[in-house]
Amino acid sequence: MPTPSSDSGTINDANPIEFRRLQIFVQSARSLSFAKSAKQLNLTPSAVSHAIRSLEEELSCVLFERHGPKIILTHVGSRVLPIAEDLLSRTEGLRREVSLFETESNQLRIRLPEILAANLLPKILPDFFECFPSFHVETQIIDHSPVSAEDTQETSPSLRLDLGLSPEEYTEHRNLFDLRFEFYVAPFHRLASSTLREPPELQGARFLVPHHSLIERLKKLRLNEEPTKQHCNWLLPSLASVQNLAAAGVGVALLTRNEASAMVEAGTLVTLPVSTPPIEVTCAAYWHSSNPPTWATEVLLNFAADLDEI
Repeated sequence: MPTPSSDSGTINDANPIEFRRLQIFVQSARSLSFAKSAKQLNLTPSAVSHAIRSLEEELSCVLFERHGPKIILTHVGSRVLPIAEDLLSRTEGLRREVSLFETESNQLRIRLPEILAANLLPKILPDFFECFPSFHVETQIIDHSPVSAEDTQETSPSLRLDLGLSPEEYTEHRNLFDLRFEFYVAPFHRLASSTLREPPELQGARFLVPHHSLIERLKKLRLNEEPTKQHCNWLLPSLASVQNLAAAGVGVALLTRNEASAMVEAGTLVTLPVSTPPIEVTCAAYWHSSNPPTWATEVLLNFAADLDEI
């Protein structure tokens, strides 16, 4: 029996257990024969026996009772076996993931509206590139058009998109986080006030929105339900156009706090308190059913899902 080490049997971290010895131990425990294990592993019986004794010395315990050609797991061996099997399974899983990653293209193609690109990408891409420094992320910024699952599958493989991001809901999607929009106007706008505004007071106002999903939310809140042609909602192609037109007093902007913070601090926009529930839309990720998220894509999505808001 191996002699226990001076530190009461603890394993020396400077000499980690060899993966191959664990494989031999598990195979021998399953076959209960060093000879059978050697044949299955394409080794000699003496090599298997030597590997087991070396592992027993490393662990300072006896794993098998030896009765000639027959072996039986000891009580300690039966306790060690499921742990060894789990370690082997995890290690093999890691190798499979790395193998899959190495065969993937080091390019990630994303399509998303500016409403997300301006605030989301700067928050998640630095962490992503720290994990995958050799990756190239190609982004396609769209205007107010919705992103669908079909948009992530092009006829040419070189043009195929890996991911779509949008405040919309489609068949193939995964919800990531909520966007909360508030109302902002220029300080000289007729609605500008620190007092709470009621929905009827907003009738006839021109709303400036950066994405078409917000118009549907406005309708649900019964704001501008039947706008006049002169004061209809404006769906604008960029955040900058929403911000600049609102600062010029043209209308009421729907922006997240992050999008409006700089202009509020500069005094060019003020918050418009409204006695309606907040307008919230859910940002979701989309992909084509034949093109599920890769390992790298999953990492990117996890970074996005960890954000409280943008």
